[in-house]
Amino acid sequence: MNIILSHDIDHLSRREHWGDAFLLKHIVRDILEFISGKINRQDFHARVADFTGGKWCNALAIADFERSQGLSSTFFLAVNKGYGLSYSAENAIPIIDELRLKGFEIGLHSQGISEEELRVEASRFSHLLGFFPEGVRAHYLRKAADHLVIKERVGFRFDTTEYDIAQSKQFGAITEIPISIMDSDLFYAGSRLQQRSLNESKSESERILDKAEETGIPFFVINFHDRYFCEAYRDFRDWYVWYINLLVQRNFHFASFTDAIEILSRRSE
Repeated sequence: MNIILSHDIDHLSRREHWGDAFLLKHIVRDILEFISGKINRQDFHARVADFTGGKWCNALAIADFERSQGLSSTFFLAVNKGYGLSYSAENAIPIIDELRLKGFEIGLHSQGISEEELRVEASRFSHLLGFFPEGVRAHYLRKAADHLVIKERVGFRFDTTEYDIAQSKQFGAITEIPISIMDSDLFYAGSRLQQRSLNESKSESERILDKAEETGIPFFVINFHDRYFCEAYRDFRDWYVWYINLLVQRNFHFASFTDAIEILSRRSE
């Protein structure tokens, strides 16, 4: 089983959220998690400092960590706003350029569902970065029933919006490579507040990994949001570092989405 690391870039800074409801929801959630004992006083103070500091993108910190382990990953950049995502893609270009210089792949974090919407986003992505996005992952994993048909027509080579312990599959010229585990689902467990502690999340993620091995899927995709790779979300960050070390210790092979397409293509010959 091959491990694929991936990250959705949902935020750049606090500043982009002035005027929308996201900041209020963010503050209320942190207070409720503290009052209910989901996070301790140290974590709450770190959340306050993180909020006032304003920098919410930790993509380069993740990249440095992964490079220190001899690993790489794919970052998904949004070019349209919506559903709590409020940054302008132009402001992310310096970060994306540095990620590319470090050897990281960049995909499209899409907002649209229809073919027309996705074509517009892919075109804007190409205009901003100078190349067409090979892969796509939808924000909030929103998709049409025939989304693979649509995305193949747009020209994507892979989609990683499906979230399930399931086999990757080729649909014409596009390959679907499902997400296997996601940080927010792991810690929040379907709630608006953190439900699992660090140790509980470690146990659950080991269970998911074992299930994936038993199922025999060729690719185990981790979706970790760069926002959480900081002291304010210590449990999330420490879990990711621990999980990577666990996967390395268990001698898993790490691959990219591009590698996955080539592996599946060879198997189908």
